[in-house]
Amino acid sequence: MVADRTIYDDTKPSVGSLALAHQKLLYVEQDTAFENVTGDINNLNTNPTPITVQREVYGTKGRTSQDIIGYNFAPTFDVEVIRDPETGQIVAAQAWLIDLMDAAYSEGEANKRNFRIVEDALDERMPAFEGKFSVAVAPANTGYADKNVLTFTLANDGVVERMPISPIDETFTEDTTGGGE
Repeated sequence: MVADRTIYDDTKPSVGSLALAHQKLLYVEQDTAFENVTGDINNLNTNPTPITVQREVYGTKGRTSQDIIGYNFAPTFDVEVIRDPETGQIVAAQAWLIDLMDAAYSEGEANKRNFRIVEDALDERMPAFEGKFSVAVAPANTGYADKNVLTFTLANDGVVERMPISPIDETFTEDTTGGGE
């Protein structure tokens, strides 16, 4: 099988952005479809978060122990916010950013979004993940008249599933629920 390079090759930043497309891809679900937002982000890190269970440690009375049984991922990434020079508003190509900002300042289910993370857009053998995450945001820096940089941190809401077929695999097809076949 050959990876579908068009997913990687078509990853482009919004006009005016200095962000660079890279091999790790991030998708956010918008209106039941996943949108590739990788062209406008930098520093995408899939930080491992251990999944633990309590276990009893014999012979060490009163001491608890945990067994790591796997890992979820808590991605962080930076977004360069691009403004329309005429209106001063965030460019239309970054409408997903407004949605993530709304989520970050909301509570409960309104704070959560579905994401896909592709570890390597050039090799379908590398893992891809899909799951629901709560969204947090903080300004990364200031000092730009026409731009802003935001740092997003995602925290998994339950298990982040490994996708059985990578979105770059030639046999992957998208459906309206966001799953692959």
